[in-house]
Order: sequence, then structure tokens, then C-alpha cells
Amino acid sequence: MTLEEAIKHCEAVANAKCDSCGAEHRQLAKWLEELRLYREVYKKLKTVSDEMERINEPEPYKCPDCIEFPCGRKECDKNHEAKACKYFELW
Repeated sequence: MTLEEAIKHCEAVANAKCDSCGAEHRQLAKWLEELRLYREVYKKLKTVSDEMERINEPEPYKCPDCIEFPCGRKECDKNHEAKACKYFELW
């Protein structure tokens, strides 16, 4: 049974009965409707959150003195040794 089907069932029972069972089904239908709305809002917020996370993903810091050659070799201009650059390993 889907959430929509459960809501419709509870509303049908609530409208058909005048006793405490009808009142309980009416309350249950309200709670299920509230749950459906929360799920919709959660999905929208999750989508926005995922998009913001993707947009705000920081780029790794690159030392301005480090050079990457076309062959793929990396070098830091500081003393021409990669070991002298603390950012070289992050690159």
C-alpha cells in the first residue's frame, strides 16, 4: 500500500463511520498527509543541498610556484625541489 492509498483508505473509513474508529482514522489520515508533505519538502531540500554542495566544492590549493609539465612531471620552483613546497603533496 502506498502512502496515497493509505490516506484515501483512512479518509474513506473516517467518512463511513461515526464512532471512535472513524475519528481515529480521520486523525491517522491527517498524520499521513503531514508525513507526505514532510517527505516532499525533504526531497526538495535534499536536492538543493546536494546542488549547493556540488557548487561549493573547494578546489585543491595549488602552489603558484609549482609547475606541471606536459609529460606529467611536477616540480616546484622553490629550490627546484618538490620537497621544499608544503603544498606539492596536496596537488
